[in-house]
Amino acid sequence: YLTLSDFGRYSLAGAVVSVFGILLSPVNQAIYPRFVELFAKNSRDQLFVTFRDAAQLITILLGTLALSLIFFSHEIIFVWTGDLSLATKVAPCLSLLSLAALISSPVWMLYQMQLANGVTRVGVQINVVTLLLVVPGFVLSLPIYGTVGAASILVLAACLGLLQHCFHTFSKILPGEFGDWFTQSVLMPFVPALFVVLVGRYALLIPESRINIFIFISLVGVIALAASALGAKQFRHRLIALVKTARL
Repeated sequence: YLTLSDFGRYSLAGAVVSVFGILLSPVNQAIYPRFVELFAKNSRDQLFVTFRDAAQLITILLGTLALSLIFFSHEIIFVWTGDLSLATKVAPCLSLLSLAALISSPVWMLYQMQLANGVTRVGVQINVVTLLLVVPGFVLSLPIYGTVGAASILVLAACLGLLQHCFHTFSKILPGEFGDWFTQSVLMPFVPALFVVLVGRYALLIPESRINIFIFISLVGVIALAASALGAKQFRHRLIALVKTARL
């Protein structure tokens, strides 16, 4: 189904996307004990505040990174490898895998919430359903669409997993909190970053060198990160308080 070169290009895209796990690991390790503590104290209000703030942080960090990889995949691979032909072939797969990672990013906090509540069954069930979707999907899509088809299947699996995790978390553990979570932790940090990255995408001309591309994308990423942080209400208030304290 796949040539060795196709598999190598898919592995390259996967290696880039693996940075999401590196960023998420310390956040999960820090927040999970706090969830367990708040569940033990039956402090539901503080639990949701902690969950919302942690989810905002995930959106700010991973949302900005994912958007940069989605819209600048070709340029990022070219800067890394210096091979324009390789960048052209890897970029579509990298964009789709980054989209799948972006869709899956809220799942991490939802799953930590379930584990802290002692619920492990849901995660196992979702993984089984995802496996039943992904394996046949790969078998059917790889011969026709290649690695792009495989990455597209992962995007669909990410959507399904997110819906299932949201349904359980906000119907069983945090009933009635979906709207606040989606608005405060997902939408408000994500939209400003999306706007900045889109402007950067359409403003990007064809720079003369890889270093110029790197500088431009880095600048767009930093501005998008700042816009995302300012779009998050809690982070914005904390930043303002920090500035006022520094002035004193």
